[in-house]
Amino acid sequence: MLTLRRKKDRYAIDHIPGKYGPRVAYSFSRDFLPESVLLHMLSLDVFKETEDTIYLLTEKQDKAILNVLKKLHREQNSGYIFSEHLQKTYLVELIHLITKIHHSGLLARSSA
Repeated sequence: MLTLRRKKDRYAIDHIPGKYGPRVAYSFSRDFLPESVLLHMLSLDVFKETEDTIYLLTEKQDKAILNVLKKLHREQNSGYIFSEHLQKTYLVELIHLITKIHHSGLLARSSA
C-alpha cells in the first residue's frame, strides 16, 4: 500500500509492504525538486492538502516502490558529494512510478 500526503509545502510518501518488511517513508519539501518536476507532480493531484491518497499495489509495483525508497534512504546518509543529486533522481523515478500507478486506476480511496 502506498500513501501520499501533503502538509503545506511538505510532501510524504509512506509505503507499507504487502507481504514482508517494515514500513518505509520518505518526505521532502517543495524546494527540493526542480520546478518542472514539481508542477508535473502537482498536476496529478495525488498530493492533496486535505486528505491522504492511498494506492493498493500489485506485487510488482510494491517491489518497485520499495526498491526506490530503499535507494533514497541509503543515499540520505551516504556522505557522497553528489548525494542530493542522486536523491532528486531517485525521487523523480519514484514520481514516475506513482504516475504509472495513478494512471493504471488502482486508486483505493482517499481518506481525511
